Amino acid sequence: MLFRSTALRQTADGDFEEVDLDDLDEGDILLVKTGGKIPVDGEVVSGSGTANEASITGESMPLGKKPGDPVYAGTILENGTIRIKAEKVGDETTFGKIIELVEEAQDSKSQAERLIDRFSKYYTPVVLLLAIIVGLISQDLELAVTILVLGCPGALVIGVPVSNVAGIGNGAKQGILFKGSEVITKFSKVDTIMFDKTGTLTYGDPRVSQVKKYGQGQLAEQLLVSVEKESAHPLAKAITGYYEDLEAKEVEASQVLQGGGIVAQVAGQQVLVGNRYLLDQYHVPVTKEMEKDMEKLASAGNSLVLVAVNGQLELALGLKDEIRAGVKEDLAALKKLGVKNLLLLSGDNQKTVDLVAEKDNGAEILSHVNVVPVLTAHPTQVQRKTILELTNKIHDQLRRYRDFKTGTINRKEWTNQLRRYIEIIMQTDIIREKKLKVSNEIKNVMVYYPDSLIPAITKLTARYKELAREKGLNVDGATPITMGMWIGGDRDGNPYVTAETLRLSATIQSEVIFEYYVKALNDLYRTVSVSTSYVQPTPEVAELAKLSADNSPFRENEPYRRAFYYLESRLAHTEMELLDVFSKEAVVKKEAALKAPVYKDAYEFKEDLEAIKRSLIQNHDRAVTGGHFDDLLEAIDVFGFHLATIDMRQDSSVNEACVAELLKSARICDNYSDLDEEEKIQILLSELNNDPRSLHSSNSPKSELLQKELKIYHTARLLKDTLGENVIKQHIISHTESISDMLEQAIMLKEYGLLDSEKARVQVVPLFETVEDLQNSREIMKRYLSFDIVKRWVASKGNYQEIMLGYSDSNKDGGYLASCWSLYKAQKELTAIGEEQGIKITFMHGRGGTVGRGGGPSYEAITSQPFGSIKDRIRTTEQGEIIQNKYGNKDAAYYNLEMLVSAAVDRMVSKQNVSQDHIQDFTASMDGIVEDSNRVYRELVFDNPHFHDYFFQATPIKEVSSLNIGSRPAARKKITELSGLRAIPWVFSWSQSRVMFPGWYGVGSAFKHFIDADPNNLKELQEMYQGWPFFHSLLSNVDMVLSKSNMEIAEKYAGLCEDEATRSVFDIIKKEWELTKEVILQIEGHSKLLEDNPSLESSLDYRLPYFNVLNYVQLEMIKRGRQEKLSGIYESIIHITINGVASGLRNSG
Repeated sequence: MLFRSTALRQTADGDFEEVDLDDLDEGDILLVKTGGKIPVDGEVVSGSGTANEASITGESMPLGKKPGDPVYAGTILENGTIRIKAEKVGDETTFGKIIELVEEAQDSKSQAERLIDRFSKYYTPVVLLLAIIVGLISQDLELAVTILVLGCPGALVIGVPVSNVAGIGNGAKQGILFKGSEVITKFSKVDTIMFDKTGTLTYGDPRVSQVKKYGQGQLAEQLLVSVEKESAHPLAKAITGYYEDLEAKEVEASQVLQGGGIVAQVAGQQVLVGNRYLLDQYHVPVTKEMEKDMEKLASAGNSLVLVAVNGQLELALGLKDEIRAGVKEDLAALKKLGVKNLLLLSGDNQKTVDLVAEKDNGAEILSHVNVVPVLTAHPTQVQRKTILELTNKIHDQLRRYRDFKTGTINRKEWTNQLRRYIEIIMQTDIIREKKLKVSNEIKNVMVYYPDSLIPAITKLTARYKELAREKGLNVDGATPITMGMWIGGDRDGNPYVTAETLRLSATIQSEVIFEYYVKALNDLYRTVSVSTSYVQPTPEVAELAKLSADNSPFRENEPYRRAFYYLESRLAHTEMELLDVFSKEAVVKKEAALKAPVYKDAYEFKEDLEAIKRSLIQNHDRAVTGGHFDDLLEAIDVFGFHLATIDMRQDSSVNEACVAELLKSARICDNYSDLDEEEKIQILLSELNNDPRSLHSSNSPKSELLQKELKIYHTARLLKDTLGENVIKQHIISHTESISDMLEQAIMLKEYGLLDSEKARVQVVPLFETVEDLQNSREIMKRYLSFDIVKRWVASKGNYQEIMLGYSDSNKDGGYLASCWSLYKAQKELTAIGEEQGIKITFMHGRGGTVGRGGGPSYEAITSQPFGSIKDRIRTTEQGEIIQNKYGNKDAAYYNLEMLVSAAVDRMVSKQNVSQDHIQDFTASMDGIVEDSNRVYRELVFDNPHFHDYFFQATPIKEVSSLNIGSRPAARKKITELSGLRAIPWVFSWSQSRVMFPGWYGVGSAFKHFIDADPNNLKELQEMYQGWPFFHSLLSNVDMVLSKSNMEIAEKYAGLCEDEATRSVFDIIKKEWELTKEVILQIEGHSKLLEDNPSLESSLDYRLPYFNVLNYVQLEMIKRGRQEKLSGIYESIIHITINGVASGLRNSG
């Protein structure tokens, strides 16, 4: 027998005894454990597991087994424990029949054998008779025997069956069963072979490669996992493995639709998981965008899995299975043997076969991709850190749900813990009572790094490189994600940002990453206990171990542990040297650390780790270097000793005042501010090119402002010298309106050697904010980049020049359409200037959380940037509550970071659907539309005498300004002036009153005028919407904003106005809202808002009834507050409603 000769049979008392297979009878209950071979054909009666049935079916992918499923003798239970009821035993089993079949096959005869048998039946007697006659006539016995031997057909009779038996035997060795000799004969004439893909052409290990989300992604993913955990299909295992951290809900009912997929009921919701046929059977609507996504996934060789919830498509997953090595050569060999047609039997796209030998040529692109989310210094997050931490506790507890499902923890214990956190959060103040200080903001944002951002980024970086390697691309040095930071460095309009906050921001960040490294080394020290009793380390590791102060006798044979101890000693000493802090996590003693040499930089630390890794690999311990070891190496590449790059920012007017004072004190120019632009440029260039001295070195008294600024630059220089060049890389200038604004910044950097005539240690980065500034940016940058000194600065930065684009102020200045179009054109023009001068322009996008501040879906925002504008780097701000939503836990962080990288790469390599010539032709029309929109917007905002009063009376601007949402003041000037009001409270207030004014006003009138001018214009707009990503994104955002606005509630806010003239502004707004909705739907070809985003529509339908009520509560509190001063609980109610409405309006809910 080929399998176990005994089995475990259940006795009458319920125990199991080992018996011989010959003693088994039908009806016996048998026990099979992990790794055991199933001895009989039968049915599972209890337990579950996974069986490899390749010996029976040829299918390489193991199948799940549960009660009621059939099992077959000779198959292997790879995991689990099952009890089976014997139905067929011994030779009656399927395996026994197969053996019998092989034996019969060897005995069976082919047509050729039968022909030889018939021929020999007559031929042999004739030869025998002939030999006898010759012998009698010739009387020569030797001659008669010779004739008999030569004439006998033995070779023919024996040769054919022997070759057939040999062929059947060889086939069996290769796992191929020929059903008799006849089959071998016919097989020689085969001209078409059909292959199963999974496990035959591929390794049988499919993995999720891409996920497209259309609505409530997290919920849909959880429902998908719930359904797939019930299935043993290879794709189901791939999906559950991809979402291993998601908890499954109980599946109430399910059925399989042949050729389509699974229909299930989970937590009261209908879930469809399958292919397009399944969706069509249940009439699930599929938009054009979804169709395009499916085509892209299929064309990339993916198996497609679609997920619909309650009749709406929520997810499209692409799964890939790696092609087996040598398949290409084997298929080519079959072709040479005369097999004309090679067909694939699979649910997958046929293009999987086409992709067998394909290799991407994108190593250069992928090596340089760098997306930088920058956490900003003016958060709109009104929730307390305490609430955020409690929310994360609940999140962690929900992740442990599977532990009690598997019985690892007690259900009651798990429920009580969850209830505990919920009860605490329900009785905790939601909002802050005190305004944050900058130091609080710095410490608060650090919470996101240890357990969320650092693990997510290291995992993403490793996965990014792994995917590249699978495509034959080497991108080992790539850092697709690095982090940026404004908190502590952005002093534009924030008097509380000082040299001390800059130092604090840098040192706290550095301390966070040092603690991460120390913890990682501790983990490696505890786990890598490889002994010299088995393997010898390389001389490099032996030397590290020798230098270690770990002299424990228990470590004598453990050089790797001693080496890690030495590395931690050096790291702890480095932290003390740089930060004057001894790590709280260190296992090394302080005395030992002080004796170890300091690392000069993070790369020297990495070199030591690489030496250990090489030694382990040399000793065939590659697996040991995976996991935490690789994560640590990735972290060093990404974070160095600084964690995140801090951006410094100041308003151009402050720079001008400081430079004027410096020039005057140095007796170079007494009236700098009175000079015209050209005169300023010449003086500044002369100082930068010809005078290496610092202007501040004179003993002249200095203003408080200048002293404060100089101290900040001095601190920046010290930080770069100690923590490395990457700790501060750029200085942004708000309100850049001229070349002199940029050169003034250069003068300030020169004061402490952050820039000289040859190189720039810190780059000067202009921020173009208003519509006018964006329009002027081309001429400013063209001349600035033409200066020889600037060319040298740019060359010292790898030939990159960063430019920041402001979304918020341009929107407040000219309206949504003018802002978007000005930004789009500025990017195209600035990119072209860079290309002319051989410079890569890198854009930093000052996007906010809402559409009015440049927000909206991040993926769509990046992929709608002008073609060619993303070379390989892109930076974007992340603000306030957006930080918590995107990076509050490592699951969310990984998903959002992956989406940013994916979008950037997509934009770099994708092709344009609408021709550039067509877009160029439309540009003139778009210019006219935007000009019209800007006029309509400014007529209301700046020309209507009642608009100012309407905004301050019909929105909760005063109440918003009193919120403790950050350290920075709400306005640059007085709170009652629109010009000095910051964009954040401007947009926030319109959102609270449910007008959402900055995200749509002026759009409807402009498009309406264009459509009315020519009957063909509507068709042109519709073509642009379908084929131009920028235009599609622009209109989709307007559609989304309109869906969240509510004119009935807005009218109630208008009732807060003190007179009828002021209240009449609402009538203008409402009329434009109705027109905009009508025109947008006309261009989109939709009958309702959010028609192509059914998931968001459904989500809002659930949410709106609950948080609409908050608006009415807020209105009542505002009325009371304007009549009499509110205090205590009444004042906090307004703030709570503001928080609630803001949360409710987010796409994530």
